[in-house]
Amino acid sequence: MKKSSVVIAVMVAFAIGFVAGLIWAAYKGPPPGLGPEQRTAARPAQALSETLQSRLAKLEQRVQADPANFETLVEAGNFCFDHDLYDQAARYYQMALKIRPDDPNVLTDLAIVFRRTGHPKKAVSLLGQARKADPLHQNSALNLGIVLLHDLNDKKAALKAWEDYLALNPQGEQATMIRRVVNQLREEL
Repeated sequence: MKKSSVVIAVMVAFAIGFVAGLIWAAYKGPPPGLGPEQRTAARPAQALSETLQSRLAKLEQRVQADPANFETLVEAGNFCFDHDLYDQAARYYQMALKIRPDDPNVLTDLAIVFRRTGHPKKAVSLLGQARKADPLHQNSALNLGIVLLHDLNDKKAALKAWEDYLALNPQGEQATMIRRVVNQLREEL
């Protein structure tokens, strides 16, 4: 056998193995970004850099100066969320919801905070509220499926949530992965 034939055979075997691995992973595992998220303990505010602490302090001053300013509360909640300050994020989101109780974005963000802190049933409740407030809200449908499947192991309800998501966003960024999981769930159920 020629040396070039051996090299080609090895490359073909590698390619076949790689493709088989991808197919196996696609069949057996959740798609990237849809599995249970790594839960991290909420970071204490003092763990932030001085720059971030200064920014948080300014946000808190703005909230104290105008606690009825919905946009400032959401901005503060988002800042805390982005820096793993989940208790503070929840507090700001809850304050914002007192002003606009049916805001699907804030309901969804608060739901994700509860999911990340180990309270998936609260997350599902909030995502359900977001879905009622705006049945066209794609992010709440997507996240509802994630929590139902990966945190509560409710495949039937997750399937319904993701079918709703695909009806809203059949060509979206996550649609291909969701469609694959939906097909897998249909086969299992």
